[in-house]
Amino acid sequence: MWLKRKYGYEIVLCGGNSDRHDALKFRKYYVGEYLDLVGKTSLVELLYVIYNADLMISNETSAPHLAVALGNPKVFVISNGNHYGRFVPYPKDITENYYVIYHPEIEKDLDNYKKLSNSYGYRSNLDINEISVESVIEKIEKVLKWAYIALNLTAKDELLKKAREKLVGEFDSIVVAKKYVEVYKELLNGHLK
Repeated sequence: MWLKRKYGYEIVLCGGNSDRHDALKFRKYYVGEYLDLVGKTSLVELLYVIYNADLMISNETSAPHLAVALGNPKVFVISNGNHYGRFVPYPKDITENYYVIYHPEIEKDLDNYKKLSNSYGYRSNLDINEISVESVIEKIEKVLKWAYIALNLTAKDELLKKAREKLVGEFDSIVVAKKYVEVYKELLNGHLK
């Protein structure tokens, strides 16, 4: 799976006993290593797995809502739009880390909340299997890319602060700018390799 290969995420498959058939299908198509906990966890154990996860990918079940409550940093939900407006989209003041990959029929109308909530607020007959793997990967990649950029900007801000602190005591104001660039490059090369 590209998440493990590209980002180093360990894959943990969770679900209830009724999901065993799907877990067997997953095993048939996935050739890498993963931990299969399908049908093997209590609710408390599932909460522990979710709490310790860096990222969750799920369909519309209670698990993503538990992940939000537990503060999971990235929750991705594959949705046919069932209960649109009732449970999703999450208000930004509750979480900004809940990302939904909707059925293409919903994706094309995302700017029309009223239409979507009236159409899918209580039931959706759209086939979740019509959501392509490519659209799921695209959404996750987009979010992870921005998270990576934000992380690096934070790291660079910290390096800039260290460079300024180092220069204050060592140089007078005339040469600070020139030395600042040198020290920053030195710190950047040493810390972001």
